[in-house]
Amino acid sequence: NNYPIVLNASLHVVPDNTRDIFYWTILVISVIALIGNLLAIRSIIKRKCKVLQKTCIVSLALADIFSVVLFATNNLETLSQPLIIWSLGMFMCYFIPMGQVLGTTASAVALLLIALDRYQNVVYALKKKMGSKTTDLH
Repeated sequence: NNYPIVLNASLHVVPDNTRDIFYWTILVISVIALIGNLLAIRSIIKRKCKVLQKTCIVSLALADIFSVVLFATNNLETLSQPLIIWSLGMFMCYFIPMGQVLGTTASAVALLLIALDRYQNVVYALKKKMGSKTTDLH
């Protein structure tokens, strides 16, 4: 257990009023994001959509929930203490940054798949429309 020596001069103390403002702002935004994503999942499951579209939107919402929970865990724990210290343990020290990258990457992939699906639908609709116009001319 080799821990670096921390001098009192290098400790960063976050003022109470600043900590409280950030704490409550992050908490409110995280709760709104969590509820919004859960409602989006519920809404898309009830709709009659293509399986790919449902899967992409649900996976996007789940990735967002994953990212929000990790972000809130990291920041609310830090802001709940007067000194900037880490008390979540070694596993969370490595897991939180990796999980945030994983959630962001999953969101980006889901958005890419949604965009490709939308593009395919537009191209199909245009081909169908152009095909019906050429048959009307003959």
